Amino acid sequence: MSARKPTPEQQAAIDAAGEVLVSASAGSGKTFVMIEKMISLILSGKAEVSSVLAVTFTKAAAAPPSWRASTKQRRIPSARA
Repeated sequence: MSARKPTPEQQAAIDAAGEVLVSASAGSGKTFVMIEKMISLILSGKAEVSSVLAVTFTKAAAAPPSWRASTKQRRIPSARA
């Protein structure tokens, strides 16, 4: 997980079971929530790296997930090559 601490609302989205749709204003931490949820699912064994699909609709939001996920790969055993 990130050194950044999620708000109670963000933590609820991260911890929610199943598929989650996060809709919020710009700069509210949607990308942070998406990355933290993906990492949490993978580290807990509830998802494989190859089974995760993350969708974002802007170029600005698309770059951070790939960068953040790649910097956390060392913590995901199945992502190591």
